[in-house]
Amino acid sequence: MLRFFLASLALAPFGLGQERDLAAADRLEEKLLKSLSKEEAGLAAGLPFADDLTFLRRVTVDLCGRLPTADEVDQVILAEGERVQRLALAGKVEPWAEMRARRATWVQSLLAEPAADEWRYQKLADTLRVQDGHWASWLRQAVREDRPWDDLLSEMLLAMGEARTSAATGLLLRDQGDRQTTGVFLAGALLGRDLHCARCHDHPFSDEVQSGTYHWAACVPPATGLKAKAPLAPAQVVYKGLLSGGKPWGQSALPVPLPLQPEQPLAQGARPALTLPLEMRLPGIAVPANYLYRDHKPGELLEPRSLEVYDSMHRRQAPKALPTRQQWVQWVVKERRCDLARIMARRSRWPMRSPTTPNSGAISVPT
Repeated sequence: MLRFFLASLALAPFGLGQERDLAAADRLEEKLLKSLSKEEAGLAAGLPFADDLTFLRRVTVDLCGRLPTADEVDQVILAEGERVQRLALAGKVEPWAEMRARRATWVQSLLAEPAADEWRYQKLADTLRVQDGHWASWLRQAVREDRPWDDLLSEMLLAMGEARTSAATGLLLRDQGDRQTTGVFLAGALLGRDLHCARCHDHPFSDEVQSGTYHWAACVPPATGLKAKAPLAPAQVVYKGLLSGGKPWGQSALPVPLPLQPEQPLAQGARPALTLPLEMRLPGIAVPANYLYRDHKPGELLEPRSLEVYDSMHRRQAPKALPTRQQWVQWVVKERRCDLARIMARRSRWPMRSPTTPNSGAISVPT
């Protein structure tokens, strides 16, 4: 079963070539077995291989989103019968290398189908909440071209203009310029971080805090063509205590400048656009009027910062200042590369560019 899993995922030819795919599968299997206990490793090594019909059904559903056709099933049954007879007469067992090469050929054939591209697009579109028609068409074409995920993501995060003329802006303009909503979504979709609770208050069961969510949302570039609502009337709420040792909450009773409300389109049919130059500093985000903690005051601008992360030794790393969009994208795509690969592999099995591939250094600005 373990080898079936590797064959259906790791053998997919993402531009590396079949020999390199097979070598990558071997390395992946070795690491997976090392991560198991002795009992689990022994059990995994002793499991029988899936037969060809089972493998064909699983890999066809996995890669193309469909069941094998009657002709495909008939061909496998016929070939398996001939192979069993040949091996029985010779008194041999089929070598693993021969089985792997045959199944790798099936994977190559399935991935060449248009249905495989559409299946991958549907998974990606669901992950990114694709809605706009121009963006959807552009993204579907990118899937057909088999573009590496890090290149594709960099272009979307660095895109300029409006969605009608620059389809790649669809990711950042999906929420009509609401930087907080976009920031919370990107943290979950790209990095696997759930900030929904921390948008309104510090998370009670994790390390996510409300101020960190606003610092992260400030990294999202603002859209032009928007205006803000009038500020809310001042609210006088005295600080109240929580449980013993808990964080204080409530607004300051002192009069403070209140932030403007989330930005709205200037008029019905207005089209937001991304026009802030990539090298210019990103504007901060104002602390909301109902902010619950004393570390910041309502109306205070919070600068763009990365999320708080942990290193390989599980030591907490302080958030990093990301004053420009280029620095933000560099942090997401390069410094958090492992998170991106892990999350995307789970959701849509999208390939990252190999670190040894040329042109995989600094992020380039799309033209």
